Amino acid sequence: MVVVGKETTMEQEAQQFLEQSKQTNQGRSRAGRRYSSELRYLAVSYLEKCLQRGGTRGSAARKLGVSELTLKRWQAEGKRNGRLRQVEVIDRKSSDDMVLVTPEGYRVEGLSEPDLIRLLGQLR
Repeated sequence: MVVVGKETTMEQEAQQFLEQSKQTNQGRSRAGRRYSSELRYLAVSYLEKCLQRGGTRGSAARKLGVSELTLKRWQAEGKRNGRLRQVEVIDRKSSDDMVLVTPEGYRVEGLSEPDLIRLLGQLR
């Protein structure tokens, strides 16, 4: 569980990220590490506080043990996910198979509703 609040200092946020990251990625190589959306949020929160205090993305990335490029990507994802996007809902006679079309134009067809929900959860 990620806890971010007024009482949380930058050092505590960094430590929390490192501990949870270590626990989640135990036994994985650097290239195989995975980070939940909660951990990404915590990292971006730390980065933004670091930048407000005159720090750099590089110093924040080193403190968190991730690459600068990864941290930059997470920051951009957070901004992108915060915006509303236009969607088109198409009424279909059969609800057995769902179709997902992303804003980038990728199309996923043939998944049941539970499978589509599971896929969307993994893409977060």
